[in-house]
Amino acid sequence: MVWCRVERGELGEAFRLMWEADGGPGLDSARQSTRAELQAYCGNEDAALALIAGLEDGTPASSMVRARVARSRGDWELASHYALEATKARSGAARARLLAARASIELGRRDEAARLLDQVGQDTAVEALGVAALRAHISGDDPIQALTRIAERARQRGAIRVCAEAWADLSIMYRERNETEQTRKAAVRAVELWDDMATSLPPPLRAGFWHDARRHAMRKTSKREKSAAGVPTATGVAPLLASLRRLASERDLTKLLTAITDGAVALSGAERGFVLLVDENGALEARTIRGAQSQLGEPTAAFSRSIAETVLIDGDPVVTVDAAHDARVQDYMSVHQLMLKSVACLPVASHGRVWGVLYLEHRSASGRFSGTDLSLLRAYADQAAIAIETSRLFERIEAQKQELEHANLALREANEHLEQRLHGNTEALQRTQREIERLRASGARGDRWGLVGASGGMRKVYEVLDRVAINEVPVVITGESGTGKELAARAIHRGSARAAAPYVSLNCGAIPDGLLETELFGHVAGAFTGATHAREGVFQQAHGGTLFLDEIADMPARMQLDLLRVLQERRVRPVGGSEEQPIDVRLITASKRPLRDLIEEGTLREDLYYRLSVVEFELPPLRERRSDIPLLCDHFLSRIAEERGEPKKRLSRAALQRLCAHDFPGNVRELEHVLINATVFAAEDAIEAEELAIEAAGIAAQTSAGAGNYRAFKDAERDQILATLNANGWNRARAARALGMARRTFYRRLKEHGIELPQGKGADQSQD
Repeated sequence: MVWCRVERGELGEAFRLMWEADGGPGLDSARQSTRAELQAYCGNEDAALALIAGLEDGTPASSMVRARVARSRGDWELASHYALEATKARSGAARARLLAARASIELGRRDEAARLLDQVGQDTAVEALGVAALRAHISGDDPIQALTRIAERARQRGAIRVCAEAWADLSIMYRERNETEQTRKAAVRAVELWDDMATSLPPPLRAGFWHDARRHAMRKTSKREKSAAGVPTATGVAPLLASLRRLASERDLTKLLTAITDGAVALSGAERGFVLLVDENGALEARTIRGAQSQLGEPTAAFSRSIAETVLIDGDPVVTVDAAHDARVQDYMSVHQLMLKSVACLPVASHGRVWGVLYLEHRSASGRFSGTDLSLLRAYADQAAIAIETSRLFERIEAQKQELEHANLALREANEHLEQRLHGNTEALQRTQREIERLRASGARGDRWGLVGASGGMRKVYEVLDRVAINEVPVVITGESGTGKELAARAIHRGSARAAAPYVSLNCGAIPDGLLETELFGHVAGAFTGATHAREGVFQQAHGGTLFLDEIADMPARMQLDLLRVLQERRVRPVGGSEEQPIDVRLITASKRPLRDLIEEGTLREDLYYRLSVVEFELPPLRERRSDIPLLCDHFLSRIAEERGEPKKRLSRAALQRLCAHDFPGNVRELEHVLINATVFAAEDAIEAEELAIEAAGIAAQTSAGAGNYRAFKDAERDQILATLNANGWNRARAARALGMARRTFYRRLKEHGIELPQGKGADQSQD
């Protein structure tokens, strides 16, 4: 059964049957030798010899395999030896005798060949054809005519192997007669049949099929140049060169494919030509369709896809002069549907990549490609592949160029954006650095946002201000008169996000009850006698910013209710008006006493309290932060001198002691007034104690109070020295001059208070 398939040229089916016949994990010797012989016939010598390695030498089965291997190598002497040994086998003896007869004919042993052929049983038509083909070599008749008849009968009966061997023998006979063209044509017929047999094999076995010495020689003969000199004629070279020049100069892929197809049609004399390229899904797509004179049909025009895909997969060209009777393609449905007569299909490949196939056909006549030089078409297809690859490279380079230009443009835009952001961030950083320097300098001087002091109480106030400034919540500031509640409210406004918006303040205790409503909410023209024109209230004036209401406890109960309504609805109605206006105001209030005490006394509504007092803090009185008095004095004296445009006055030691010992019931405001008064009446640059408008009895009382008050004074003096040193970068000469002390006195005070120069600070400079 297996060798019947071989005789029909169905090698792939023979291998399939051989593999399906395996009944278990191992092979018996008969099946193993059959498989080895099949491998040897297909040219896979190493695989064949490996399969019989376990068989005993000299057995008919192993001898038959070795005879096949020797025949494949062209060693007819060795093939004859092993074939004669194989004739002793019970099965396959006919194949062995036919092989031995072929070897005898090749070796010139005609009598031996005749004897062996007489012993071959002709039980089947194939065996009879095989015997007849070999007898044609040794009979007296014209062997060419005899072999031609046998080849035709073999083709009709499907004996493809015998038919191929007959055409190969005919090619050799024609060569002996120096009939070059007939030699090549017969070789082409044999190669076509063998090529069809090889195509039926699995891809890994196809290469070995052409290793057979006889098939290899016949394949070379079929590709031999037609001209006697072995090169194309001048008439064939001219159109080829013209076409190649056109391919080399074209970069546009569409135009290039048209040029390739036109050139192939002109060179081959085809009726129609196609260039089929592999698309992104791996399928063949017709990119150009050209006829001998003009373009034919639409791009979807039909072609034999079976032939094209076979060439694409195998990588070998297919040239048939009679497609309907060519065993390689006659079974393809498309050949009959399209009524194809002559077809030439070649792979278009370069550098290991297959771009597609060049497909040429003729539907009106067979034999149209019989005179066409296959090697010429292959060379043209190779050059076409290089041109396509070059065109694709140019397309890729152009695409990469455009991508690079887009990337460069995007990069430039990104750089510009980053530069803008960097510039903005740099400006923001510089502003932040300036603010830090300002805060650092103000911290060194003991002042923040207009508030002056470096005592522990003031540092706590600064911490609260920093937090409530950035968190927009209602704030209540409490403290005695003159402690700086107004300044604290301004400090919160300046540190908030509303710093650029209006800041409006109103002292509720300084406005008569009848006018307070108008001050708060405004009025329309004609609202009351004397209201000649409309006026905005403080809520409208402070829209978008901060409103500070001082002495909130002095607000009448009715006004407290109106204020509560405004805070809840965020809208105000002017006196005498009918329409409400929206407001956006941050409210800060102040009171001398804690609001909780006012609720207990019944002077403040409790519901209003919860609207006003999310954060409540107290400013310490001056008597509780006596260490800040020297800093406050320096601050006020500097401001007074700047406003008057005169030199700054300083305090004598006795004057500073008197100020530090005073209780200042009016707090910071009282201290400011005392210093203003003193600068007016001071006779010299230094203000003396007796020039201060405060009771001397206060000093006596404080002095008689004993060591406790003296200790408080010395602590205040130490704090003042530290603050002044810090403000002057720890330069002792400048600090002594700022305090109005002689250097020796200042150094003595440093020693007395145990103040040492911090590590890393430089020594005093003489020019200071």
